[in-house]
Amino acid sequence: MLNNKKLPLILTIVLIKFKFHTCLEVKTSPSIKILSETLIKIIEEFYSTRTSSIDINFGYSDTVGRLSTRDILNKVLYKTHDVIASRIEHSPKANIDVPRKFNIFLIDSLESFDRLSDNINNKLYNLEGYFLIVVTKAVVDRFELSYHIFQRLFNLYIINANLIYASADQVDIYSFFPFTDQHCNKVMPVLYNSFRNGSFVRNIDIFPDKLTNFYDCRINVVTWPFGPHIYLRKLEDGTITPEGIDGFILQVLQADLNFSVNYILPQNADDRGTIFPNGTATGAHKLMTEGDGNFTICGYAYTDYRSTFLTASRYYYYTSIVIVKPGQPLYTTLERLFFPFDYIVWWCLGSIFLASYVLSGVLKVFNEKYLDFLVGVGNDSPILQMFATAIGENATILPKRNFGRTILSIWLLANIIVRSSYQGLLFGFLQKTQYKKIPLTLDGLLDEGYKIYAPRSFISIFEAVGIPPEKCETIKLPIEPYFRRTQDPQCKRTLITTNFQIIIYNSENWSRPALDLLPQRVFQLPMVILYKKNSYLKAPFDRTLQKLIGSGLIDHWASLYMNRTASNDELISDPKAITVQDFLGTFMLCGILLVVALFVLIMELVASNWVRLQKIIDFHTY
Repeated sequence: MLNNKKLPLILTIVLIKFKFHTCLEVKTSPSIKILSETLIKIIEEFYSTRTSSIDINFGYSDTVGRLSTRDILNKVLYKTHDVIASRIEHSPKANIDVPRKFNIFLIDSLESFDRLSDNINNKLYNLEGYFLIVVTKAVVDRFELSYHIFQRLFNLYIINANLIYASADQVDIYSFFPFTDQHCNKVMPVLYNSFRNGSFVRNIDIFPDKLTNFYDCRINVVTWPFGPHIYLRKLEDGTITPEGIDGFILQVLQADLNFSVNYILPQNADDRGTIFPNGTATGAHKLMTEGDGNFTICGYAYTDYRSTFLTASRYYYYTSIVIVKPGQPLYTTLERLFFPFDYIVWWCLGSIFLASYVLSGVLKVFNEKYLDFLVGVGNDSPILQMFATAIGENATILPKRNFGRTILSIWLLANIIVRSSYQGLLFGFLQKTQYKKIPLTLDGLLDEGYKIYAPRSFISIFEAVGIPPEKCETIKLPIEPYFRRTQDPQCKRTLITTNFQIIIYNSENWSRPALDLLPQRVFQLPMVILYKKNSYLKAPFDRTLQKLIGSGLIDHWASLYMNRTASNDELISDPKAITVQDFLGTFMLCGILLVVALFVLIMELVASNWVRLQKIIDFHTY
């Protein structure tokens, strides 16, 4: 049983609490009601038509904010639970499969928003998504609060953001437009729309597209001359006009989105730079990650390491990574003397001479009359006679018997065919430039000891597929010296680059030997524009790129450079005469035979005083 003296005190406390909560509810009820109605209307007309679920995050700094948030959530969830699924979180920190794109924040102060915004990053949120911030309490200075919130979001590259404030009978929706005819790249809160009597005052989109017109605001682009992608042509008035494939794209982007360009050129235009795993960068990449560059367009390929620290546009063109065929060593003119016949033919001819030599020796040892029967009486040099008839000389000593004459006739007839075939083909081979075969695959080249020239951005790809780093050498722009070095047969290097670069080099250096490619293609390389991480430029630029791709203009611009051909009438000339260089092989062969003759002469001189050696020479020379 309660003490009678304590009962009045307890009743007083209960009454005070009841009156306190009643006062709070009475005070906040009108604004809570219209806020809830507005939020329900936005969910039904905007969110539910674009997604099946939304994320509602809330924060508060005092009891009034907590109660207001509770009441709004209750009303909104009750009305929309059968229309859309809602995920309610106080402070989202866990990663999910798909970053949160359709978001509603319930806050009661700048402090509560700051706590929620501390968790905004590209892993938890899709920063290109939609952010509706609902202020659940009355605010003295709406402009000041809106400015701080919008500035914080704009620093995170969030553009699609609206703020909602409520009074007793009306809800005001604030937004900001970073690019207008009055300012550029600046946050300036404006009253965008209002909600009263169950409907919006203005029949406009809840989240307007804020980046369809940049009102000639200046945007920093990092680029430099790099054909065929971009050429910077300076006009007489000092303005710069971009040309080339990417240059034409940049012109269309400027015209379609109405912005002007401030060109930022790297100090060393040959240094595209790289981005290291810790986020530091060099060259042009550093101007993007640490400098003032808003975007860069200069023949960039999409790679994983770039996408980690920069945001890439949609792909607008594909190019192939190709392998330049290394310079092939030439066959010498001596080697070309053997080209008319396959090695099997040479083997057969050599075997015939060898068999004849062995047979003559055997017959000479056993019974010389059989040798005379075969080659003729008095034929002291049958092998020499055989060689002489092979090259077209007359047979000076004829066999006396029909069998020997038949063998000689067959030999002479065969020599006519063989010699005519050889002479007919030899002229063509002496005129031709014949190259030795090299491996036609990257693995084959590596096995043969070749090294790879490649841009730094490609080397990480090769490491991923198991190509040793010691086999790769990083190239620096300009790339032309590497092309010429690769064509040197003594260099034993190959170059991996894009087919764009090969085509441009061949068209601009048509008087030089053209670069040839291995049949193996490494992979297709998508070309992109790169922005600062999470940049708001991606969405409007992608829309324009999509229109360009659909129109076929990018393919047309690429064809202007890809299909270049160079003709020179002097290259189509009459058959060339055989030069002294073409006879170097013959001279070398004659020189070798002269050395053999000198060796035989020395042997004969020595044999004149050495009886045993004289007998050996006489036996082999008959």
